[in-house]
Amino acid sequence: MIIIGAIFLPDSPTNESSKAVKHPWATLLKTQYRPQLTMAIAISFFQQLTGMNVITLKEGLEKEGWTCA
Repeated sequence: MIIIGAIFLPDSPTNESSKAVKHPWATLLKTQYRPQLTMAIAISFFQQLTGMNVITLKEGLEKEGWTCA
């Protein structure tokens, strides 16, 4: 289903409007989008940080003889 949608995506009007943007990466760094960019980076950072803590905790518990499901 995704492949069928991708075939028709280049003909969509949103693709034409996205080509009109000159520097899309520079647009993300504008002051207007800074709060969204900060939250996106912070959420992914803390998600990765807490994921690593879960792995470390599980490994430590298994070394002490606890079983984790």
